[in-house]
Amino acid sequence: MTNEEGAKLAFVDRILDSTDMPPGFRRLSLKGTYPNTQFDFLGYTFRARTVKNSKRDSLFVSFTPAVSKQAVTVMRLRTRKLNYRNRMELSLADIARLHNPILRGWLAYYGKFSRSAMYPVLRHFNKTLVAWAMRKYKRLKGHKIRAKPVSRANRRNRAVSLRTLATWDGRCVRLMGAV
Repeated sequence: MTNEEGAKLAFVDRILDSTDMPPGFRRLSLKGTYPNTQFDFLGYTFRARTVKNSKRDSLFVSFTPAVSKQAVTVMRLRTRKLNYRNRMELSLADIARLHNPILRGWLAYYGKFSRSAMYPVLRHFNKTLVAWAMRKYKRLKGHKIRAKPVSRANRRNRAVSLRTLATWDGRCVRLMGAV
């Protein structure tokens, strides 16, 4: 923990200690404008976000974590550095075998709190797959729509199911609007 984070926690503890409420009922409500309204910690950005209360079916603002912009940038750089779009010797099954453990790890760690914040990373990987398909297959060159992994052209290839890709398992496909 850095000195800055320790100072922030100490500040919150001082405010909470000054209240007369029991610890379980303390709420921090500091209204106004402040220079720092968010902070990054362990790849997450903690900031005010709209959250749904499932019991009352209402929306409220809460201080919640989601993947940070720096972590998203690092993940996209990692995908770009693996250079799948130029690796014509790989099949879709090879790409799935190489990249699935990476994607599943990112989704398990960063998607824990706000899965929708991971969509830019998943979209970037899907665009990389489209670029790879357009370079690998002559009939797809210049046809982005046909090169998308859910297209009829790739459904003919029964050797590999699209469900083998971590980004195309049922939850991500429905949420990203691909089906």
